[in-house]
Amino acid sequence: MHYAYYIVQFEETVVDLSDCYAKAFQKTFSQFGIPYDPDRLSKYIETPLDVLFMELHTGYTCKYRDFAIKFTAEFDRAFPGFRIMDGVSRKIHDLKDSGCILALISKCYSSYVTTALGAAGLIGCFDTIATGELMTSLTHDADFLRQIMERMAADPERTAVITKNPELIMSAQKAGISTVSEF
Repeated sequence: MHYAYYIVQFEETVVDLSDCYAKAFQKTFSQFGIPYDPDRLSKYIETPLDVLFMELHTGYTCKYRDFAIKFTAEFDRAFPGFRIMDGVSRKIHDLKDSGCILALISKCYSSYVTTALGAAGLIGCFDTIATGELMTSLTHDADFLRQIMERMAADPERTAVITKNPELIMSAQKAGISTVSEF
C-alpha cells in the first residue's frame, strides 16, 4: 500500500461481530415481542439503539431503558463468539513493521476492543485507539475522522481509512481521505 497513516475500522475489518449482534438482537427482540428478521441484521447494527427501539417497538417508550439493558447484557454474553478476520493480524503487523502509523476506531467499548486485540496478538500495534466511550455520537463522521488524523499528526493525502462500511467511506471522502476495503 502507498499510505503512511491508516485508520482501521474495528468492526468488519479486524473482527466479525455479526454472530454476537445476531444473538443479542434475537434474544432482546424476543423479550420485547419484536419480530427478528435476519436479513435486516446490518440495518439493526447500523441504527442507534434508541432509534431502532422507537421504530420497532409499539407500546410504551419508557421501556427503552429495559431494552438497552437487555441488549447490552445479551451482547456481553455473546461477545466471546467474536471472530478475528482471516489474516488481519499478520497484515497489521506488516503495516506497523513498515513504519506506518495506525489508528483503530470502533463503536464498541474499549473492554471489547482490548479483549479482541489481545486475542489477535495486536496489543500495542495501534498508535491511537478511539472507542465508543470517546465518541460524542455513534457516527464516524468527517469531523471525527479529522480529529483522529489530528491525533495521529497525519497528512490527509497520505492517509487511508480501511473499511467496508458505506457511511464511513462517505465520511472519509468528505474529510479528503482515501479509503480501501481491505488490507
